[in-house]
Amino acid sequence: MELAWKAGLMDYAMPYMIQITRDMFTRLDTVQKKNEDREKKEEQAAKQQMTQPIDIYPPGMMGDTPMLMNAPDSGQFSGFAAMAPAMSGMGMGMGSGMGS
Repeated sequence: MELAWKAGLMDYAMPYMIQITRDMFTRLDTVQKKNEDREKKEEQAAKQQMTQPIDIYPPGMMGDTPMLMNAPDSGQFSGFAAMAPAMSGMGMGMGSGMGS
């Protein structure tokens, strides 16, 4: 631009300068619009996340079905008795012979 001004060729350089400036502003507007759209989407996502209830149990753990519904069926026993562990092994119960 400086060389065109020094050589007296501003009449030829000015249309180019106007075109470059217009292109730059068009690109800048496009980038600003995309940035604003992205920020709006991020704000909406953050608001939506803040309004959702917190799920403390992951899906399939306890969130969908009650615990008793997930228990295996033991046949003749049902309810809480089926879920109790068997009392077997060394040192279990009274009079097992260990130390008495």
